[in-house]
Amino acid sequence: YSAVFSTDDSRLLTASEDSTAKLWDREGELLATFKHHGPIRSAIFSNDGSRILTASADHTAQLWDEKGKPLLSLAHQGLVRSAVFSRDGDHILTASADGTAKLWHKAGTLLATLQHRGPVYSAVFSIDSQQLLTASQDSTAKLWDEKGQLLASLPHRGLVYTATFSADGNYILTASADRSAKLWNKQGRLLGTLLHQGSVRSAVFSRDGTRILTASADGTAKIWDASGHFLATLAHQDPVRSAIFSGDGTRILTSSTEGKARFWDIRGQLIATLPHQSSVYSGVFSSDGYRLLSASDDGTAKRWFTAEGALLLLETSR
Repeated sequence: YSAVFSTDDSRLLTASEDSTAKLWDREGELLATFKHHGPIRSAIFSNDGSRILTASADHTAQLWDEKGKPLLSLAHQGLVRSAVFSRDGDHILTASADGTAKLWHKAGTLLATLQHRGPVYSAVFSIDSQQLLTASQDSTAKLWDEKGQLLASLPHRGLVYTATFSADGNYILTASADRSAKLWNKQGRLLGTLLHQGSVRSAVFSRDGTRILTASADGTAKIWDASGHFLATLAHQDPVRSAIFSGDGTRILTSSTEGKARFWDIRGQLIATLPHQSSVYSGVFSSDGYRLLSASDDGTAKRWFTAEGALLLLETSR
């Protein structure tokens, strides 16, 4: 389901339908295995790399140390789609098919329950952790304060897959099955609508906030400026599951059900195609931008080097 780099790029973490998450070193040697009683939808590192958080169909999120020792179990009444840390690592936010997102202290104390009228697909913190953002099948995203008080409801006409903040926290992007992504200010006022011909699975800001990237079931990802004006189309043959920017905003990685991830420049020119044997769920960049990681339904995660990364590897191995 997912594959991510640690913040320092020294380790990799994969999450699988086989009910395990696995921790690997940068050479692909297995370091630890984390076991649930159902498929693991996501696995992430804390910012300092000392803890790991997994979200599973077994109705729990689990907190682990880096050796694979379980520290906490955070319970829901339905499958847990995602679990994330606050930036300082003191709080955890879980999103579940039971119609709630839950805010927890890192010690396992439940601090707030954020209620929707349908399954919650994602839940994230703002960068300062003062606000929370949830996305639900009930056709809304919701903005909350850090105590769980509702600040604004952001409506769509279909399931909302994701909702995310810009890096400065002033803007919000939502992605929906109603074939649109929407741009909002932090007060919940609609600023723009970004249209596709199919469901929009994700929408993200570049780190500097100057670009927006959407991924759609219509077989395209699209680049937009910060105001929501269309700039370029990145074409696949089948639905695009995710699309992300590199940290410096100059490269893009898209993942598709056609069994390929694709690597692009910011103008929408294709640099490379990264093949798998089945649907690619997600792709990520390392923090230095020199490596890529793709996670596929074929049971593998693959690590790739950019041209710059390959040259660096050759130089350092001499």
